[in-house]
Amino acid sequence: MRDLLGPIGIPRAGGWRVDETCVRFNGRRAYVYRAIDQGGQVADVYFSERQSAALAGSFFGRAIVETGVQPACVTTDKAKCYPPAMKSVLPDSEPR
Repeated sequence: MRDLLGPIGIPRAGGWRVDETCVRFNGRRAYVYRAIDQGGQVADVYFSERQSAALAGSFFGRAIVETGVQPACVTTDKAKCYPPAMKSVLPDSEPR
């Protein structure tokens, strides 16, 4: 997936904006999660056929490993899957 997105800049510490969107892929519903750092760079993208707190948690964990950055605050689109995921994976990050 990273090859399709092109070059990704060096992620910055600070905050992430996180959202997900529902798309159709080969006639099936799927969710695309993405994290964007303070500089506007895409920190990570995660594609899933389901939406749940467990998947959001694995997205956060993978984004932290991939970027090497633990965000100080995370701004979400208020989806119900994010609060439980943030409590387990990002307990020190400030939710917004």
